[in-house]
Amino acid sequence: MNKKEVKALEMKTKENDLEAIKTLAQAYFNGDGVKKSKGKAIELYTQGAELGDGECAYILGDYYERGLIVRQDYNKSRHFYMIAAKAHHPKATYKMGYYLEYGYGIYKDEKEAQKYYEEAKKLGYHA
Repeated sequence: MNKKEVKALEMKTKENDLEAIKTLAQAYFNGDGVKKSKGKAIELYTQGAELGDGECAYILGDYYERGLIVRQDYNKSRHFYMIAAKAHHPKATYKMGYYLEYGYGIYKDEKEAQKYYEEAKKLGYHA
């Protein structure tokens, strides 16, 4: 990615363009055309998640669940998985079921967990 493309993406992120946000976040994560910055990647993924983007929210949920780049935090992980599940992200929907079944970052509720598992399956996710 060249400097002109980066500038164009930066302008679009200010307009809350989700594709630009995801592309630029990935560029910062990998150092593609910009100085590698995991912090800037997290900031952009958070922007996308706050706008309701399922993929951005799923990525953050995964990072917080596994302690990648950020300190492991099941409450934050659950928060981002919930945003992603509301956006019909199949794997995040499954993860919400798992969190509810085992009480990660949330109370245990096997009945509610089953609903998430069933919804994940309808969305095409098969564990």
